[in-house]
Amino acid sequence: MDGRTSFFYVIENGLGSSDRQQTLVQEFLVVVVTIGVIATPILYLNYISTSWKGAYKRYFCESRIDQGNCYAEPEHASQVLNIFCLLASLVAIVELGIFFLNVPSTLFRRVLRVFFYVSFPLVGAVSLMLVLLSLAWIFIGALQQPSKIGPYALAAVGMLVNIARYHGRLRRIQARVKFHVVEQLDEHVRNLARKYPAKVVSVLVENNIHDAMHANGLSAPRVVARNAVLVLILVIAPPSASPFPPST
Repeated sequence: MDGRTSFFYVIENGLGSSDRQQTLVQEFLVVVVTIGVIATPILYLNYISTSWKGAYKRYFCESRIDQGNCYAEPEHASQVLNIFCLLASLVAIVELGIFFLNVPSTLFRRVLRVFFYVSFPLVGAVSLMLVLLSLAWIFIGALQQPSKIGPYALAAVGMLVNIARYHGRLRRIQARVKFHVVEQLDEHVRNLARKYPAKVVSVLVENNIHDAMHANGLSAPRVVARNAVLVLILVIAPPSASPFPPST
């Protein structure tokens, strides 16, 4: 019961794999998605910290005579951000390990969970704030030089539209498969309802729907994996495949 209150249980339940026997591929996808959810905001903050330090050094050190000493001086803002990311990473890794190992509830685990629920939302909030700030600067840059940024903006919008259309098509196929399975089981459900409790019948129907989704490659992990593959294809596509002319 304590595991069901974990943030990672929410992710696993959202993937439809929390209360079912999982294959090795499904377990691997759950682990990858969970680690991705944790690592994405932390790695973004680390990237911002590194970029900020480089830009800060270039701005303040290029006009100084003792450039070597200037570049050797510590930059406190990036140091604080890196230490914060390191601490948040350690807390998240330990909490994730405890969740996957099903460690019994102890005082240490409860204290660790409090630290996790404080640090990780803070990481997410700071990352979101920096993303919005970056988007604002990109928008301002697009207004200043639309010919240079326009093709990249159109490419990003096109990628999002393609992902949304592909995901919507998979969801529509999921709905059709579920409808046909329920329609085929309707007579059996009425017969079972006379002999077994409604909750038992509901579980049997859900299991049949889950098996049908899995057999047709439409389970939640498969949908997530297909969307991820589409993103990779769109990102790593060769420049010659782009509909936009190269910027000069």
